Amino acid sequence: MLLLQEIVGHLQKYFIENNSEWMEQHFEFTYQTCFQSKNLLELQKFCTDLMAKSPEKIFKSLDFTSLSEKALTSIIKRDDLQMKESEVWKHVLKWGLAQNPTLIPDPATWTDDDFKTMENTLQHCLPLIRFFNLSSKDFLRKVRPYKKLLKHQLYEDLLVHHLDPESEITYKILPLELLDMKIEL
Repeated sequence: MLLLQEIVGHLQKYFIENNSEWMEQHFEFTYQTCFQSKNLLELQKFCTDLMAKSPEKIFKSLDFTSLSEKALTSIIKRDDLQMKESEVWKHVLKWGLAQNPTLIPDPATWTDDDFKTMENTLQHCLPLIRFFNLSSKDFLRKVRPYKKLLKHQLYEDLLVHHLDPESEITYKILPLELLDMKIEL
């Protein structure tokens, strides 16, 4: 058994040093595989570090849209994510659309049922988007077309915030620990 653990350690090191590009391109497969075992700690660290330092590689990977909801939420909730929030929002929408291939990408064509479908798909992702960190321009161009996805009070507070940044918001933003519990339910 000890020899087998040693071999696993060497294999992990080999994959990280020689196949990191392939693992980045097939991130979902790598992520799912390494987190199924408690013995693949080096590969788990590789995935975790990649999520924080180079999220664009994950979002551009061949299998990004097949990421599980749990994997996606674990990426977007990170405080050390090296990506603009507008890009995170764009990729979350792309993921949501991939989960609903019958939806046309243009929200201007969506029915109320289409918005409800997308809202249900993104229900665990939406609370993790840091909408208040978006520029007013990004809010106007990238969030406003999807306003029906957001809770009414959140959207109103975002609107007020972008019109008057000194105003007080009333929408309650949950701490990440509580969001974790909510997602696990």
